[in-house]
Amino acid sequence: DEAARLRLGIAAESKVIGFLGQIRGYKNVPHLVRTFRQLPDPGLRLLVAGRPDSPELADEIRTAAGEDARVRCVLAHVPDDEIQLYLRACNLVALPFTDVLNSGSALLALAFGRRVLVPALGALGELRDEVGEAWVRTYSGEVTAEELRGALAWADGRPPGRCSALDALTWASVARRTLDAYAALGAPR
Repeated sequence: DEAARLRLGIAAESKVIGFLGQIRGYKNVPHLVRTFRQLPDPGLRLLVAGRPDSPELADEIRTAAGEDARVRCVLAHVPDDEIQLYLRACNLVALPFTDVLNSGSALLALAFGRRVLVPALGALGELRDEVGEAWVRTYSGEVTAEELRGALAWADGRPPGRCSALDALTWASVARRTLDAYAALGAPR
């Protein structure tokens, strides 16, 4: 949103792809940066915010970003009260993991009404099925520049709002469904 972008020094008319969260090798952030840089549009921005788990990974991300002014890397812990700022600034949150079972970052982005691009790995396909293809877009293999461009157009074509499908993932709802599953198996309640 405009207020978040203003605070972060990002032009209101920019199209922003974001990555937010702890940065580990399997999260493939250097590849995301290199892939983003293949997109020639000067109005695009990539916002990477989070603490890398090693100085070497931080250096790899900085090297991937090079001198591209469209890439902004905040390679440090993001305080809890600032997470919303980074997420609200994004049109799309891209999480290009190479190995994953599930993603708290994807759920957090959805909780802030942001569309998410993730690989069809682990439970992320199930997340797409649970919340709907209007909120989660999956791809196979490594993310490409064409996939980023398409996902940004996909996200931009949908108005921001609340992902009401997340209501099914509250602790109470998950507990009820777990008990129902055990009951279906004949386990005593």
